[in-house]
Amino acid sequence: MGRLLPRLEPAPDGAAALPLLICAVTGMGGIGKTALAVEAAHQACAKGWFPGGTLFVDLRGYDDAPVTADQAVLALLDALGVRGPDLPQTTARQYDAYHALLAERQDRTLLILDNTSDPSQFLPLLPGTDHHRVLITSRDRPDSLPVRLIDLETLAPDDSAALVTRALHDADERDDRPSREPDALRELTSFCGHLPLALQIAAAMLRRRRHRDIASLVTEIKEAADPTAVLDNGSRGTDLYGRSLVLRPVLETSYRRLPPDQARLLRLLALAPGTETGAEAVAALAGLDMGAALGLLEDLAATHLVTPVQGGEGSASGVRWRLHDLVRAFGVGVVAGDAGFREEGEAARE
Repeated sequence: MGRLLPRLEPAPDGAAALPLLICAVTGMGGIGKTALAVEAAHQACAKGWFPGGTLFVDLRGYDDAPVTADQAVLALLDALGVRGPDLPQTTARQYDAYHALLAERQDRTLLILDNTSDPSQFLPLLPGTDHHRVLITSRDRPDSLPVRLIDLETLAPDDSAALVTRALHDADERDDRPSREPDALRELTSFCGHLPLALQIAAAMLRRRRHRDIASLVTEIKEAADPTAVLDNGSRGTDLYGRSLVLRPVLETSYRRLPPDQARLLRLLALAPGTETGAEAVAALAGLDMGAALGLLEDLAATHLVTPVQGGEGSASGVRWRLHDLVRAFGVGVVAGDAGFREEGEAARE
């Protein structure tokens, strides 16, 4: 929040207006991008920065049928009061009306374009004026565009434990399992990879298992080959934004969008020993030259499925590459479920 909120602050009275400022909150699926964007909007509006309020559109960029810009402009016009007989009949006229309304709108407005997967979803929706601000959320970094990027990382261990504890206490202030089982709580948050979505799912399972201890859930996850299977099989309901509390589909949609060469490298990297791997080892694992391996790793990093770790030892480039624990477990599961992938993986490890 400390990086995002100042970017939304208006210029002081009398100061030159900033150029159109677009912030993109990026990170892997389930890391809390929407929650951060919405909370930032609430705080900015409470400070009086956006007297015109907030316009919010979920573009569902990673669904099977993402919302197009042409569909989104209809929702935005409706929010701006243009509907029924006032709605222009052609798409071109609809965009003209939308941009004209924003250009004429004196009250500064924040436009949140949530869950985008491709610039074509949001570029036609930009206001075209420096009076308003735009906030985008995406699993992919829009590196080719002049936007302010704010990459989210997983929570620190203490924050993960606090999130689960607060979720249990909000439901029942008498729930003392976190204080009774601090070690089990830490182990549970570690199995969740400190990913907010996974932590929310675990907390929901513990609320439903009110008379079972935290250690029982930890044991269940330990005994499973894939932690995501336990978490998803035990989850029910939706989050505050109406989205299902499920983890594996989030990973599957990100994986399915990858080109074949990136998907192959992700599967092989999931089989690499250790938590971090040098680029030379990745190249050997995939049978690629260093340039090709680094290019694919950088592409995967742009989708937040792989994380570069600066200053890593044992790598000529000074950078090692890490998979989130849940992404690694997912990748191993993909390989295990396909005979061809298993053969490819065994050859790569050898």
